[in-house]
Amino acid sequence: MERIAAFGLRNKLLDQLGAMAQSTGQSPAALPSLGVYHAAEEGWGGSYGLSVLIPEGQEDYFHDWTKHAVDEAEGQANVATVGRFQAYSCNSAAHLTPGCSISDGRFIAGTLGGVVQREDGTRGVLSNAHVLAYASESGGRAYHPGRGDDPNARPFGEVVDFVALKTGGVNYVDAAVATYDPEKIKIEWPEPGQPGYVEGVTDSPDYEEVHEKVGRTTGHTQGRLTREGHLSWIDYKELGMLQFDDVMIFESEQGPFSRAGDSGSVIIGEKTRLASGLLFAGADTGGKYGTGTTLAIPIMKVLSTLKIQLLGGSGGGGA
Repeated sequence: MERIAAFGLRNKLLDQLGAMAQSTGQSPAALPSLGVYHAAEEGWGGSYGLSVLIPEGQEDYFHDWTKHAVDEAEGQANVATVGRFQAYSCNSAAHLTPGCSISDGRFIAGTLGGVVQREDGTRGVLSNAHVLAYASESGGRAYHPGRGDDPNARPFGEVVDFVALKTGGVNYVDAAVATYDPEKIKIEWPEPGQPGYVEGVTDSPDYEEVHEKVGRTTGHTQGRLTREGHLSWIDYKELGMLQFDDVMIFESEQGPFSRAGDSGSVIIGEKTRLASGLLFAGADTGGKYGTGTTLAIPIMKVLSTLKIQLLGGSGGGGA
């Protein structure tokens, strides 16, 4: 089917799931995650299909509904089980470069995704709000390495821009920016040919292209964008289950694309060197290959919401 038809079917089935949850009293957070699947490997007539991710252990409960969804898609659907989606910070070193460990004042660790330029011309580093601004406060200190990696880490800057996470309603962005003093902090930029090197951004990533990320926990990994437009519930621990829409999903045959602590990584096309997503969550099990799933926010949405530019190359140009 075509992309617009796949999104239309997704929305229709989401309405049906919502009505079912209301009638049965089931928590919406326990429902399947629906989105759009790229069908290049399925031999379908069109380029897209329905993506259905069933929570592990709920396959029997949603068996009849899943059959209904596949019938609605006329067989053009990819169905997989998946573990619980969770925001990827780590409770468990030292230069500022994409992929390194950072955090706010809590004893956790996430990932520095990239360097950005703000509207006033100052520069900062990009990661997730749940890594740098979990308390939804600006002015908090940012640490490198993350205090989960080194409890005695020293602050390198402060949080200046972030999107507050909502416990009610739908979230679209989990992102924050922390400043740094360029007179005191040296950024080590990836060189052409090195993992993490960025030349620009895109809102139309190529499904056929291998994508990569450099993260604090799993380092340099490769995978593919397999699903988009997912409405998903994410476990944010103390904040509870938060709902996110327009989620991109990456998967890898080789092993985990990401794990806890990789949140904040920027996902980049291996050949084009164009950034497409900001990693923020995942499931350690299930998915198409059984290696788990990685959830990302479209990078263009992050940049437009925070009114920032992602700096590419050697740091001289905006992406």
